[in-house]
Amino acid sequence: VKGKVTFDTNDYTAFTHGYAGTVWKNQGNTVDWVLAKLSKYIDANTLYVAVTRHRDDISMYYSTEDFKNYQQLVNSLSRTNVKD
Repeated sequence: VKGKVTFDTNDYTAFTHGYAGTVWKNQGNTVDWVLAKLSKYIDANTLYVAVTRHRDDISMYYSTEDFKNYQQLVNSLSRTNVKD
């Protein structure tokens, strides 16, 4: 969906600025909170890096376009891609 979203920041009492980055780009960094978008490209190793970046809180989101049900999500995030 393309389009422009506008809103008045004065309508919100707790408005904050955030930065987006890839899991691997942020490896080694610690931040207060993380919003993670899960996709079919994330395996168990990548998930581990993603969920260990936060100090206080993490929220994870996924699309039903990527995963038709919860079991597909679990199966995908359980994969390991170990290099021999």
